[in-house]
Amino acid sequence: MQVYMHLFACPPGPAWSALAATRRAGQATVLMTRIAGHARLDISAVRDFAAFSQLDSFDLESWAIPALAGEDVIELRKDPSGDVVEIEERVGVTAPLLEITARLLKRFVPSDTELCCIDSADIAATTPLTARDHRDALIAAGHQEDVHDTALKLLDSIGVLGRVKSTTLGDHVLYSPHVWGAEAVDIAAFMQTLPTAEREQITALTRQAMTRPGLPVSKLGVSENLLAGARKVGLVAGARVHTAGDQRLFVFPADLDRRLFGGRADLAHQRKLFTAHVLNGHYYAPYSAGRIRDPVLLVERLIERGTVGPATSIGREYPLLESAGIVSTREAYGDRRYLDLVQKDVAIDSLELIKRALDTGEDRGGESDLSSLWLPGSFAGPERDRAGLDIARAGAEMELMEGAVLDLREHLRRRNRGEELS
Repeated sequence: MQVYMHLFACPPGPAWSALAATRRAGQATVLMTRIAGHARLDISAVRDFAAFSQLDSFDLESWAIPALAGEDVIELRKDPSGDVVEIEERVGVTAPLLEITARLLKRFVPSDTELCCIDSADIAATTPLTARDHRDALIAAGHQEDVHDTALKLLDSIGVLGRVKSTTLGDHVLYSPHVWGAEAVDIAAFMQTLPTAEREQITALTRQAMTRPGLPVSKLGVSENLLAGARKVGLVAGARVHTAGDQRLFVFPADLDRRLFGGRADLAHQRKLFTAHVLNGHYYAPYSAGRIRDPVLLVERLIERGTVGPATSIGREYPLLESAGIVSTREAYGDRRYLDLVQKDVAIDSLELIKRALDTGEDRGGESDLSSLWLPGSFAGPERDRAGLDIARAGAEMELMEGAVLDLREHLRRRNRGEELS
């Protein structure tokens, strides 16, 4: 989608004429997003929306409206003379935005150069590579070498492609400046050392992390060593969840902080913390301990009611979530406790990440058993976890961590009982 938005915004010139089909698809997509949710609009209102998409009345009525109608996005109401007087958004259109955009592009018959541009922009956004490796990836995608130069120049001209000379690698590094920063050269150097098969695995990993943030490593099919290298150079971020005698890593896109939280790493880490714990409870909690059958429903209930429970596991499984001030617990009866939501904004933002992580069409189950909520034990932020990749955690260190968790739990209980005077 990013490439379409930039193509839509590029001024008239060589890039505009060479990328006409892609630009039209971008303009039609922007128009579609502007009219979405308005149900029914008369043609004058549609013209106003079209003006924001740099569409004049002729383009609007000659190809934009017919294209959207042809993809069943809108229905047309015409007067007796055949002129469109009103459009109505089609109810129940379930196709994702990118799928509709791709269909629009196909409708406008893109050239080989345009198709190469789109794949090149996708590669640059997914993984920074040397120019040679980038071209090899384009060849693997089926693009002839004679269109590479033109495609890369067009992307350069509209600001979709970043390019930096690396004296160490002896080549330019190509990357998307809207996704990657100074780490692009290190990533390209890492990718250059990999054989083709492993490079493809890493590219797939990065794309999965972008589209489904919060997936556990066990569902990614990548070796630990390869994943460790990808995290070390900043291709992906990892959030590690520790439970009694076990630990698991959940993978997030490296640029999540910048894209969603304005560069505030602390805000992003809170969302990753919450997301990783809920997904761990969904994928790995034993049923006897209260597996989270529907994470989306559970978080929605937590946001709506402010509390879930009671459950025994709430009282012992995640003191670090409490210490982060995201949730708190209170006694119910026996050893059962309620889970109370403290930072509602964290849960709301995390809900979107959880939905994206689970967006596979697989059954998430029915009603969640809120009385048997299970959440994992502790969390290491992505930066802290990445810094410790080469340090083996000894048994004594694990005992020390568990002791600190118990001390923290006791400290929180004393504070809740009002027993601490300072």
